[in-house]
Amino acid sequence: MSTSFLHEGFVRLFHDRPALAAELLRDVLGVDLARYTEARIESADLTDIEPAKACSDLAQLEAWLRRAGTVASTNELFST
Repeated sequence: MSTSFLHEGFVRLFHDRPALAAELLRDVLGVDLARYTEARIESADLTDIEPAKACSDLAQLEAWLRRAGTVASTNELFST
């Protein structure tokens, strides 16, 4: 399955600047985050021999935002 240019752009933004996720949550959406000293990228490889639950990066962000009651979908978050 191929990904969209927009999706790949977001992946690249967060890869090049991991703290951007926390900055967006805090500064744009007003989410109260715990203090942190570092933001880093970890492996996004979903090829476990016995995978638990495989979610894409944006799907995980969307699920977290829905649980927090902040947005209904990532379309709402990234629409202009």
